[in-house]
Amino acid sequence: TITRPLHALDAATQTLAEGDLDVPLPKAKGRDEVAHLTQSFGRMREDLQRHIEELRETTVERERIESELRIAADIQMSLVPRTFPPFPEREDLDLHAVLDPAREVGGDFYDFFLLDDDHLCLAIADVSGKGVPAALLMAGARSFLRSFARQGSSPAEVAARVNVELAADNDACMFVTMFLAVADLRTGVVRCASAGHNLPFVIDAAGAVAQVPRIRGVALGIAEAAVYDEAELRLRAGDALFLYTDGVSEAMDAAGHVFGEDRLAAELARAAGADCSGIIDAVLAAVVRHAEGAEQSDDITMVAFRYLGDA
Repeated sequence: TITRPLHALDAATQTLAEGDLDVPLPKAKGRDEVAHLTQSFGRMREDLQRHIEELRETTVERERIESELRIAADIQMSLVPRTFPPFPEREDLDLHAVLDPAREVGGDFYDFFLLDDDHLCLAIADVSGKGVPAALLMAGARSFLRSFARQGSSPAEVAARVNVELAADNDACMFVTMFLAVADLRTGVVRCASAGHNLPFVIDAAGAVAQVPRIRGVALGIAEAAVYDEAELRLRAGDALFLYTDGVSEAMDAAGHVFGEDRLAAELARAAGADCSGIIDAVLAAVVRHAEGAEQSDDITMVAFRYLGDA
């Protein structure tokens, strides 16, 4: 009779609904409706098994990616100074920085350190790529930067030497944009070099804002024989230097409009009277207002340094 195979199919589907995808289905005999129904359930079970397996593989891959991103974030944040003020005993400078990482974890980093009592090295950089590879390249670039700067090399020489190291065996074709500067804390003279990085702004003591003129130099790691120029800035007491990555100027709102350097310059002018922490807070708040909740794909990184004169 037709009821017997239907009862068998009903029992099998109940077991299937409880999660047992290996339950045997009654054999489909003939070409009646019950046979077609049994075959349909068989195909549905196969599709469900395949979907669950694909979902399992996707979950494993997602967990792997999330684990990699956590590792990359840990590497990134472990390499940047995060104690402020960094030199509380000094009265000749004010310094603050922030790195707000994107969810995907880019390769932004900043660094600053005293070369001696009178000279401060500042750097900000953006590594191509995401995740662990970018974080590892960032770690290498920072290590070379510190080593060569402490050997007394000029900013242009440091850039050239770091470039040679990063260009060697660079099969992944990754690169680093960087702006680095050495400030003489006795005179306010700042020697600087750029490796394809966003040019910083100078905020003078009167509140006027101007972008640093173009300095020749390509991103690090692209061409081993690249040449880097050096420029000299003269800061007066109260003048500030603002460094940033393109995560600031290219921060987008939901419609795809970028924050832009003009808006950045205007915000710096409004915040000119604040200390370095206040300047960065003001810019970050302006970027957040502009984004209006849109998720950003790049890190937002800034360094503000104010020369206060030889105390």
